[in-house]
Amino acid sequence: MVDIAANVAEYLRDRNREERAASFDYCFNYFQAFRASDDIPGIAQPANLEASCLHLGYYLASWGMLRGSTVLHSKSYRFFIPVIEAIAGEPSEIWDIDVHRYNDPTVNALLELTERIRTAITAKPSEGGLAKNPTNTLVTKVLLGVFGSIPAFDTFFTRGLRSVTGKPARLNQSTLRAIADFYRANARAIDHERVRTVDFASDRLTRLRYPRAKVVDMVFLIEGGGS
Repeated sequence: MVDIAANVAEYLRDRNREERAASFDYCFNYFQAFRASDDIPGIAQPANLEASCLHLGYYLASWGMLRGSTVLHSKSYRFFIPVIEAIAGEPSEIWDIDVHRYNDPTVNALLELTERIRTAITAKPSEGGLAKNPTNTLVTKVLLGVFGSIPAFDTFFTRGLRSVTGKPARLNQSTLRAIADFYRANARAIDHERVRTVDFASDRLTRLRYPRAKVVDMVFLIEGGGS
């Protein structure tokens, strides 16, 4: 039995505006502000493009995605321009997907989105070399920090999910349906843990709440031994 409240409390115990946990808040706040103002294409407009790359890049760096073995280790933040352009081109219905809306059509749309983001963030081959494909961890961290639509499929999350469901935690339809089943069985507890994000400037809580996918992410990350 997963203790949802205890796991979330453990995850958020150090959340303040200077700690790593708040990196999600700042990234999510930034991109969701464009959605709220009905200006998703504005994410990639020249006046916003650099800030968009920086927000995404620092969030990913904060969660270990710029380490030496990663696709991003040798790149500047200009490398994120194609993925920012891809994000800015996504229709509003993509931004509406969260785990409470997982069904066959939305799960398929989400998996198609992961492939578009994967393509956008794939490192071009050096002379005589091969293209460097991003991991599922990297791709899903982008989707979580920007759209709030899917948990991040890192080592701790997948270990925690596997320990609870007893099934392989792969980025596919079966696993996303299992996440949907977990949400439906625990909807009240998960919805209760949708805390408000932290504002960068004031350190106060905003009106924007964590998506359900983020709560699920926190629950299984802690269950899998993460912190």
